[in-house]
Amino acid sequence: MATHPQKEILAAVLTRLKNDATLTALVPAARIVENMPDGTAYPHVRVQAPTSRDWSSHTFDGFEGEIELRVWTQGQSVEPNLGIGNRIYTLLHNFDMAITGFPTINFRCTFNEPTLEPDGRTYQGLQRYSFILGGND
Repeated sequence: MATHPQKEILAAVLTRLKNDATLTALVPAARIVENMPDGTAYPHVRVQAPTSRDWSSHTFDGFEGEIELRVWTQGQSVEPNLGIGNRIYTLLHNFDMAITGFPTINFRCTFNEPTLEPDGRTYQGLQRYSFILGGND
């Protein structure tokens, strides 16, 4: 039986984002993280640990789940938030994570919503990606 891929999913997403020169021109790689300390400069991206459920059969191990990303920007316009979000979408929608023992069957953006926070100048863009991993290599 294979190990649970939750750690590898998070690492694959973070690596994909941090290694893209176009994205890191918009958000420094040091601000694309899982745990965002208070007071972190804008813009930044928080990648939350994935949730998952069993999707196995008697012949293979598999998981389905979701991972959320939050894009934080400040300014007079939502455009920077949308630009960062669009680049993340380009990188992750249909992303093959290449996790050993768990072929990527599906990795798709299922939700994308930018919102203006109550302070009137901070934008939070929420993206949710669903995935199905498993089957036979």
